[in-house]
Amino acid sequence: YISLYNCPDIVVSKIKDAIDIICNNFTQKLNTGMVFFEHGTVNNFNLSPASVCHFHMHFLPINRSIWYDINEKHNFKYYKISDLSDVKYLIDEHEIIAYLLFGDYDKQLYLIDCSQEEFPSQFLRKVMYEYYYGDSTYDEWDWKKFPYYDMMVETMHSLGGMEI
Repeated sequence: YISLYNCPDIVVSKIKDAIDIICNNFTQKLNTGMVFFEHGTVNNFNLSPASVCHFHMHFLPINRSIWYDINEKHNFKYYKISDLSDVKYLIDEHEIIAYLLFGDYDKQLYLIDCSQEEFPSQFLRKVMYEYYYGDSTYDEWDWKKFPYYDMMVETMHSLGGMEI
């Protein structure tokens, strides 16, 4: 599937379960909460905020809610949603063609409408990098330039064989 939007309802239900498992593992094994996000699209022609053409989510350790801080800086057009199953409904209702999905530390979900505004590839990676570290001198947020394999391996090792 190219995005959460394109996943059948049964898959979305399993993704919700997986997010809960990942969140519990972050809490128990890393002693931290998390935020997660997806760079989503509705079809193959509108991939502006995505750099890889398949559904995947990013999970980052954090210990406080950050939505209001990042939204204050970027002033997104967004919808607050109560459940991942609302994504499809809102996208269809508002005729959204590209979106960002953000799950905050406090478990609040936000669907950012990217239909009218062109967001660059890996946009939320950049937003998160800047939130954690400040401005990026060399595009350190770009996974193609700076894959940070050692950090990924260390995190996965710390999670110790999490099964989803």
